[in-house]
Amino acid sequence: MWFLLVITISASNPCWDALEDEGRSILQLIIKDYSDIKSKTTSALQLMYSGKDINDLGHYSSCIDLANSTYFLVDFKISTIPTTTGLCLPSQCTSENIKELLLTYKDKGKKLLSFSPDIYDKIEVFEPKTYALGTGGILWIIFTILLSICIILGTYFEYNQIENLKPKEQIIELEEKNEGKSSEIMQPPRRLPGYAKIMMAFSLIKNWNSLFDKGADDTTRIFNGVRAMSVGWVILGHIYLTRLTGVTYNIEDILHVFKSPISAIGYSSAMTVDAFFWLGGFLLGYLSLNEAEYNHGKIAWRRRILSRVLRILPVYIFIMCFANLVEPSIGGGPLWHLLDEFNIIGCPNYWYSNFLFLNNVIPDWKGNDCIAQSWYLAADMQLFLFSILIVILYIKFPKKYTWIVIFALLVESFVSKLIIVTENNILLCMFNSDQNFDKYRKIYTKPYTRLDSYVLGLACGFIFYQKKANKVIDPVVGYVHWFLSSKIRAYGMFLLGVGLVNVVVWVPSGPFSDYDGDFVYYSKEANYFFLAIFKLFTGLAYSFLFLPMLFDMIPIAQKILSFDLWIPIAKASFSIYMIHLCIMKGFLASESYGFYITQLNLFTDFMFNATMEIPLGILLYLTIEAPFANITKAALAPRKKSNEKSEPLITELKSSIQV
Repeated sequence: MWFLLVITISASNPCWDALEDEGRSILQLIIKDYSDIKSKTTSALQLMYSGKDINDLGHYSSCIDLANSTYFLVDFKISTIPTTTGLCLPSQCTSENIKELLLTYKDKGKKLLSFSPDIYDKIEVFEPKTYALGTGGILWIIFTILLSICIILGTYFEYNQIENLKPKEQIIELEEKNEGKSSEIMQPPRRLPGYAKIMMAFSLIKNWNSLFDKGADDTTRIFNGVRAMSVGWVILGHIYLTRLTGVTYNIEDILHVFKSPISAIGYSSAMTVDAFFWLGGFLLGYLSLNEAEYNHGKIAWRRRILSRVLRILPVYIFIMCFANLVEPSIGGGPLWHLLDEFNIIGCPNYWYSNFLFLNNVIPDWKGNDCIAQSWYLAADMQLFLFSILIVILYIKFPKKYTWIVIFALLVESFVSKLIIVTENNILLCMFNSDQNFDKYRKIYTKPYTRLDSYVLGLACGFIFYQKKANKVIDPVVGYVHWFLSSKIRAYGMFLLGVGLVNVVVWVPSGPFSDYDGDFVYYSKEANYFFLAIFKLFTGLAYSFLFLPMLFDMIPIAQKILSFDLWIPIAKASFSIYMIHLCIMKGFLASESYGFYITQLNLFTDFMFNATMEIPLGILLYLTIEAPFANITKAALAPRKKSNEKSEPLITELKSSIQV
């Protein structure tokens, strides 16, 4: 119990003096019965409310309610896994006093909990932080109130419009010459003013119906299941990441969690983001060729880029303002200061980079943590803009050049990752003592290291378009169509995809379970190679899984992924993705005790977070994403020409599967 040892050392600062004054009574009381807390002195209660071991946060609430007492959190920075202790000390103490005490302890050549002396230079001491709701937060609340009014009015106008469209018959008796019949005269609905039409974009009736819109009735409905499962896997992965890198009370049991095969599913969730990259590339390839056929080879790129940006920004801005201006003021606890580190540490200096979709490279090509999950939006936008050139190449020039470029890009991605991980000694498991997240940014958040899945999805979009059009214009595509025309070959491709998924999931389990070997397991060269090939295997796995299903060759898998149950989660997947870390890390930062890590507790934590974050994401879709998407669609809709075809060659995929 190192707290008792520290207070016996003489020094001259007010914190030390206050501790020394009560030192004798603490030593006397520590061996007595603690059943009657009320009879103890303040100093004894401070000792009781302090942590007694690594990641024992003590009793935060009791300490801050105790007169003349202040709570501190000491972070020893031993490894990537937090090692902290909560202290309840006299109010005269400051964080600088405590650091001075600990450095003095080092200077005397002693050890604290068997730590080596150089640990003391890394120690940080935090006081509980409280945040007041500022002007920005008040404006966010006012905006939310105004938004609620728009939703109520829009729903009201929509309801009235529905009522007015119901047949209202006025039977007027007309005396006709030959036969006396009654004629039914339909009353036209009342014309709505312009502001009412705008308000109807916020209607819960309209947006609730869009949430359950089944979309195109073809094999592309499998993407509803893919998106819903992927966002669930993202939540599970972040549960493992935040808990394994969070304050764990039973820190000695982390080894057993690492070694569990179930954990492999958690820490391999990085591949789920590649599913969204693959879908983004697929839809770009498919819809671009469809639009080019419809418009005689022309594609309205400016309209598509603007539409994409305007569909993303409303949710993006809403979440950024909530995380920066509101969330810090609605909670507290011994770990509440970590909320800055979790979500908004980069926002004061680099907020503008998010709106430019450059937050994964600003500053200094490293990227920043202003809304940590938004790196994906930046990388996806960058890949989208770059891939437009590939689409133009495919439409305007001989097809073979496009396939050469795609192959060259895959080689470039592998080589660049191999060089980066070798030069920076980046290993499979980030818990290795030589690893940190700044290193992982170099291969995790950059578009040139994530393009494998995107360009393979783009290629599959070209292939599927020609399948739907029943019109092969490319020899390479013709060969793929022939290959997938046989169920045996299609099942073989599907099983190969399953095999690649297993490789990607289970190969990293070796380093993650190698606690005694500093999480290396394989040779460093093997670690480098697998990190370099990881994204290519993932992109190929998705291509081999999805193409046979898109060609209607794997009916069982298609049926599972096409269940109507997936539709609302798939529709709201973007909103769920954006809000889930704000909710998850808000709960984590508000905890007053260390997390007791077991597989059961991790599963319970996942279920709790999923139960909270998915409904809140759906609510965000209904109130922000869908309404502003309605407005954007109406504002950017092209005007119809008199000589325009009534229908495109292939009906566009409906919004239910658009990324």
